Amino acid sequence: MARTQLSNFGINMKNNSFLKSLNTKLNSQSSFQINSIIFFIVVLIITVITSIYISNEHTIYWWDFVGYQNAANNLTNLFRSSPQRAIDDIFGSLSQQKNYLVVLPLIPFLYLFGNQRIVYILSINLVYLLPFSLLLGSIATKLIPVPSRWVFWSTVAIALLIPMTWSPSLRGYPDIGATLFILLATLIYLQNIRLTAWWQIPLIGLCLGISIVLRRHFAYSAIAFLAAVSCQTIINFLTTFNSVNNSWKRLLESAIKISLISLSSFLTISIFAWGFIQSSLTENYRTLYAAWSLSIPDIFWRYACFYGLITLLLVATGFSVGVLTKSLIPSTTIFLLLFGIFL
Repeated sequence: MARTQLSNFGINMKNNSFLKSLNTKLNSQSSFQINSIIFFIVVLIITVITSIYISNEHTIYWWDFVGYQNAANNLTNLFRSSPQRAIDDIFGSLSQQKNYLVVLPLIPFLYLFGNQRIVYILSINLVYLLPFSLLLGSIATKLIPVPSRWVFWSTVAIALLIPMTWSPSLRGYPDIGATLFILLATLIYLQNIRLTAWWQIPLIGLCLGISIVLRRHFAYSAIAFLAAVSCQTIINFLTTFNSVNNSWKRLLESAIKISLISLSSFLTISIFAWGFIQSSLTENYRTLYAAWSLSIPDIFWRYACFYGLITLLLVATGFSVGVLTKSLIPSTTIFLLLFGIFL
């Protein structure tokens, strides 16, 4: 009798284990299907909005609004006629202020579907804008500790509802490609802000370096990133100070890691754009970009015009409520606020 009961108990345990495993697999498959459906809806939305916008444009494209498109078209034509010459042109452009690397991922679209404006803009939005919104969603999951799927996709939706998300790429600027690598560096850093995983350091440096290689002015973003990490390290040192030896040792380790990130970034730029490093040491950028050097009130007003005062108010309200209710992850909140302030 006892043996029979034990045997039945073992069978029930195996059945329960099997059912749990089956249920986990079904939930996993269901989650994958839902995420896939939402992803394809996002792709469709980006495609439709881009097509509607471009089909309603009636203008002559000029200056920077067409500069990168012309570069992409010329490079596409070169790949059709002489791939070796196209490759030579890509390497030759690396020493210039504007190089071809940022448009290189767009070439397959132009090669297959033609050099029309709609193909160029749509390729920017699918290659750069789409992963941009997905990376923002991933960063949001590091900020808000609730079921990640809802945080992720709601952030993607909000990002695509903000006109400034679309404005640069719809006007022909591929700068969002450099932004991708700043966001990727941010996501890697937020995986572990103490940088205890060895792979974080070279990857963050690589991402910061590539963003500068793609678009030179993202050097300011890289500097702001490193400044935010440095300040967060000091804040952690001051708030977790326990014993003199251990605290100072951790601070020294963090300083070395930040230095290694900077070194990795410098090496990345050196490999791909040594000419930029040379020019940055000899060029007077304060004079060159004097027209873009604005006071803090002017900068704030530009942000207000670009994004809208209501958007800025919602951002401030969201962070304030999140901090007061302790519903945001503190380390992520501190970094994002510092990064925003330095930018």
